[in-house]
Amino acid sequence: MGFSLTRHFCCCIPVRAGVIIIALFGLVLGGFITVAGSIQAAHATGNKVSYIIQILVYAILALFSVFGLVGAISKKRGMVRGFSIFLIVHLLLSIASGIYSLWSLFNQTQSYVNECVSQSGSGSTANCKSTVKTMKGVMVTVFICIWLIEIYGCMIVHSFWEQLRDENEMGLRNMAWKNAA
Repeated sequence: MGFSLTRHFCCCIPVRAGVIIIALFGLVLGGFITVAGSIQAAHATGNKVSYIIQILVYAILALFSVFGLVGAISKKRGMVRGFSIFLIVHLLLSIASGIYSLWSLFNQTQSYVNECVSQSGSGSTANCKSTVKTMKGVMVTVFICIWLIEIYGCMIVHSFWEQLRDENEMGLRNMAWKNAA
């Protein structure tokens, strides 16, 4: 029988458990953002393209998270590899759509201020500008944090795939040794 060390992240959590957690999180979060984004897009005024892009990206995340969940539970290397590749693609799409959303936010600042002023009454332009400025900072921070978490998740899933590959190679090597003896 071959010997393979189980890989860990955060010092003590097995990567297999991490992949299961990531897949469950992707399924729940992807589904939630898809539904919430659809509701928000229905009520949005102006450019809805950024909403639609975000909705599609996270709907696909929810779908592929099922592959990751099944692959991690059943230790199917191909499914885990597919999930790993998809997470990298999702990260790139998330970065692209996030940059577009931030670009839209920064280029439509005056329209957000005007909308805020019209909803809150006259004389509150300074408050609205301050609110929009704060919103920009929060959005940039949130996107960066999400991207860093996604990068770490990609590393965890890839590490589990490597573990499955190593276990498979050890099993094949052991079978060859038994047959040679």
